[in-house]
Amino acid sequence: MLLGLGTGWAPEEYAAVGVPMSERGARLDDALDLFDAWWGTDPVAFDGRFATVAPSHVHARPTSGRVPVYLAGWAPRARRRIAERADGFLPVAGTATTDLDAAVSTPWSQLREAAVAAGRAADAVGAVLRVNPQPGETAADAAAVLRRVAADTDVEHAFVDLMYLAGDTTTALAAVEEILAAV
Repeated sequence: MLLGLGTGWAPEEYAAVGVPMSERGARLDDALDLFDAWWGTDPVAFDGRFATVAPSHVHARPTSGRVPVYLAGWAPRARRRIAERADGFLPVAGTATTDLDAAVSTPWSQLREAAVAAGRAADAVGAVLRVNPQPGETAADAAAVLRRVAADTDVEHAFVDLMYLAGDTTTALAAVEEILAAV
């Protein structure tokens, strides 16, 4: 299991929950600090800017000790956070993405270099590509992107956002079967 997070980009989402969008990076940093505490030793205690955990014994921990955290983001601070703290990067591509090098390979390479500059190993930052089909596109379109990614990048793992490909479970499963068969 991987935990994939991002701060989001839509002000409406923040307004809907009464959170200033300007706090999004600080809130993600706080959550990452909380995960570090949670996945540490008992008793867990955390007193962050946005969350607090009273000293507690936690029994719901991953057996591996921690869950790998992959982060999305393109802004300079988001990229620094990925290089310094994340286990991986979540680039995005769609069928209209014509330059996979610019969308995936170059930023991932830059993040690995930044990880080294931050005192980490270059391979500390993996990547999982998110493929975003648009309204009206098909499972075949998503599969075509995955084939291009396999041929043109070093990314070995991807997931397809089924939001526009499927309106129900049956259609989603059919899309998944079609994509898997095509790739």
